Amino acid sequence: MKVVILTVLIFFLIVNFGAATLSKSDREKKKKVDEPIKERASASSSPKADNGEKSEVLLEYDTLDISERNFQEGITIGYVTPWNNHGYDVAKWAAKKFTHIAPVWFQINSANLEGQLSCEIGGTHDFDHGWVEDIRSNNSEIKITPRFLFERWQGEELKSFLTEEGAARRCGKAIVEFLQRNELDGAVVEMWLQIMSMTRGSAAEFLLEIIELWTKQFHSAGLEFIIPLTPPLDPTLKEVGIVTPKILMTLAEHVDYINVMTYDYPSQEISGVSPIRWVEANLRYILEVSQANPSKIALGLNFYGYDRTNAAMDAILGKRFLELLSTKNSKLEWDEEAGEHRVLYGNNGIAYFPTLRSIELRINLARQLGVGVGIWELGQGLDYFTKAL
Repeated sequence: MKVVILTVLIFFLIVNFGAATLSKSDREKKKKVDEPIKERASASSSPKADNGEKSEVLLEYDTLDISERNFQEGITIGYVTPWNNHGYDVAKWAAKKFTHIAPVWFQINSANLEGQLSCEIGGTHDFDHGWVEDIRSNNSEIKITPRFLFERWQGEELKSFLTEEGAARRCGKAIVEFLQRNELDGAVVEMWLQIMSMTRGSAAEFLLEIIELWTKQFHSAGLEFIIPLTPPLDPTLKEVGIVTPKILMTLAEHVDYINVMTYDYPSQEISGVSPIRWVEANLRYILEVSQANPSKIALGLNFYGYDRTNAAMDAILGKRFLELLSTKNSKLEWDEEAGEHRVLYGNNGIAYFPTLRSIELRINLARQLGVGVGIWELGQGLDYFTKAL
């Protein structure tokens, strides 16, 4: 009898442990039945020597952890784009790892409605209603907050939008009604950098008024308003100027979340994609000057890398990183200053790309500061990154 009980117990443990992660072949099989994901135990990882981590990457890169969230201190936003289809699968199968999914589908374009300036939503052909329902079936608490990109505004149209409250109000109403019709939970509105660039930095006060107006419209409809911002500090940790302390304080007062895009380190030196000291300095600066609740801030987390060979800066995704790592005599090396791995290959090849160790380092920083994370983008990286989420 004891043998039977022990055998059943072992079988139960194997089944439940095996269900916590899915390899690529496993996921293909499960797609056929498409059953809701059940609760599973979380996976974890610890740093290893570089040669051990290279083996780990090559062995485990396609293992997707679909268990409950490990990181729970703040929100976890996962961006998904139509040009990277694998991100749709990651968001769907690992839905319990995220609080928000932000498909990059829509644009805010100018429109003339009965002689009045307003907005129309572009990109609706990318809307995948079935996929949204699949995600919600795997995580009933998740929020779908698509990104809206402000673009294609010219001269007088842009001036009227910025200076006429009626135009901004009509535009905000159009976005809110679109979200309500499609049963979405809010939006990531990417407009600050775009409009500041178009106006050479002269539109800050107008933009703040519009964002205050739009957040009121969103909140009246029970919707969330998320805004992405560029990091306020440069590589020398001096203020860039595109977002000032006053701007940060005002935004933090009104929006639900600020997603700080702490990647694409703006330096000509051969370095990581987002050196950890620079990431931390920017977040601490924002928290100090904005006086925001840390839960309103999200650390930008890149799931892509750069090949820096010969001082170039060529973007690479997971597939290319694995090719470089598999190259004869390639070496995976930890850059302590950047807090990132780099792969050395060929005669003088060097490329930076996230690994589980670098992802965990940034997740732990988010834990310490009490902030969330925003991932650009799902499907670009390696599936085993989900172990850290």
